[in-house]
Amino acid sequence: MIYGQASIATIARMVLDEKKLNEKLELRGVFFDGDIYIGDKGVEQVSKLPTREEAIGQVVALIVAPGQRLGGIFKGQAGKIAALIKAVEEKASKAGGAA
Repeated sequence: MIYGQASIATIARMVLDEKKLNEKLELRGVFFDGDIYIGDKGVEQVSKLPTREEAIGQVVALIVAPGQRLGGIFKGQAGKIAALIKAVEEKASKAGGAA
């Protein structure tokens, strides 16, 4: 039995790393949050779960993504307007210089 203050995914990753060093280590499974993950495959499945920090990062990324897209749209439109203004200025300067 293993208990730790780290996230369950971190502990599972550490146990799998230890299993690589010691082939005699037998993993029976993981009991976490009312769910049972059996054997080596179960421990491997738990090790792929996001840690608390990773989950928070994923949630923040999902919250920020629409704002980033909206900012990109505005930036793209402003760039198009700036390019049009520059083209008009160049055309006007060429027409003014030729006259």
